[in-house]
Amino acid sequence: MTTSLLIFFFFLTCISFDVSSTYQMFLQSQSKNKIIAYLATISISLHVLLSWLLTVQFKFGLNGALTSTILAYWIPNLGQLVSIMTKCPDTWKGFSFMTFKDLSSTFPSLLKKIYKKKLKVKSSCTRTTSLFT
Repeated sequence: MTTSLLIFFFFLTCISFDVSSTYQMFLQSQSKNKIIAYLATISISLHVLLSWLLTVQFKFGLNGALTSTILAYWIPNLGQLVSIMTKCPDTWKGFSFMTFKDLSSTFPSLLKKIYKKKLKVKSSCTRTTSLFT
């Protein structure tokens, strides 16, 4: 597995945390906590099934494990978005330019996290060990 692929998986994970926390705050403010619980149950069940399928049955190894993890993070996000769009008609008015106004402040910190992780992974991959040092 290359470093750039590992960083790509890490990037998707970081983005999913930001999206998930935003959706969950909105749903909790609307007192719709059951949706979060149902989606978490579906997500963990699919994660266990996909991890087993992709790593054991199809022998994709680390790529399969990371793919199942990414799917386990993004399936609840998509479910939460759909439930917000369909079950909150009085409070959800759709996307507007103001929705994306404050995102510019989160991208530098996200890029900094990704760059630090890439340096850490790259330094651990290039480290040589010797029995005589």
